[in-house]
Amino acid sequence: MDKLKSAFGLAPTILLGVLSVAYVLEWRASREEASQLLKHMSGAMDGFGKRQHVHATRWTALLERIRNAQDALLAQGKGTFDGTTGIGPSSTTPAAAGRETQGTAPVTAEKVGEAEQLPPLPPGIQPARFLEEWDAAAFFQDQRWNPDQKELTRAQKNRAVAEVTYAKSMADVLNAQVRAEVAEGMEKMRAAGSFVEYGQGERPVAVSGVFTSGEETEERGMRLYYFYPEEFPGIYQKRQDKRIIVETAVRRLLSLFKD
Repeated sequence: MDKLKSAFGLAPTILLGVLSVAYVLEWRASREEASQLLKHMSGAMDGFGKRQHVHATRWTALLERIRNAQDALLAQGKGTFDGTTGIGPSSTTPAAAGRETQGTAPVTAEKVGEAEQLPPLPPGIQPARFLEEWDAAAFFQDQRWNPDQKELTRAQKNRAVAEVTYAKSMADVLNAQVRAEVAEGMEKMRAAGSFVEYGQGERPVAVSGVFTSGEETEERGMRLYYFYPEEFPGIYQKRQDKRIIVETAVRRLLSLFKD
C-alpha cells in the first residue's frame, strides 16, 4: 500500500518532466525554423541589394558614356546624339548650343548643317512656324518639298515625325524658360528702378540687339525693360538654342527628299 502511494506521489513529477522535455523539444524546433527563415530572408535581401547595386552601376556607366559621347560630338562640331537616328543634336541642347568651348567657336545652325551636309532653308521660310503648322501626310506629298514625289520608307517617315516632335518639344521648353527668366528679370529691374517709362502715344526707343519686354503703367503708358546680353546671357543663349533646333529640324526634313 505504501508503494502504491509513493508511485502516485511521483506521478506529478514525472508528468512535469515529460512536459518540460516536450516544451524544450518544441522550443528547439521553433528556434531552428526561425533561424532557417531568418537565413532565407537575409539571403534574399543580400541578393536584392546586389542586384540593385548592379543596376545602379550599369546606369552610372551608361550616363557616363552618354556624357562623354556628347562632349566628344560637341568638340567635333557634329550634331547628333548618336550615329543612328540623328535626332536631338547635342550641339543644340540648352546646355550646349552656342557655347564657347576651349579653342572652338560657338555652335550655329549653319555649322550643324554643314557638318551633316543638310540642304539650305528655302527663301522666306520661318522654321518655327513651319514646324507648328507641319502635317506629316501633307508634307510627304507636297510638291514644294517633294517635287519628285519620292516615296519614303516607314523608317524615314517615323524619323521625320520624331524629329518634329523633338524640335517642337524643345522649343516649348526653351520658350517657357525664357518667359520665366524674363519675369524674374522684370521684377528685379522694377525693384531697382532700372526701366524706361513712355507716356501714352510715345514711341519706345529700340536698342539694336537688345531684347525688351514691357508692361502697361497705371497712366496707360508703357514701362519698358531692356535685357542686355551681358546682364542676361541665359536668355540669349536659350533663344539661340531654339533657333538652332528648329532650323536644323526643318533642314533634316527637307534632306529626306534629297538623293
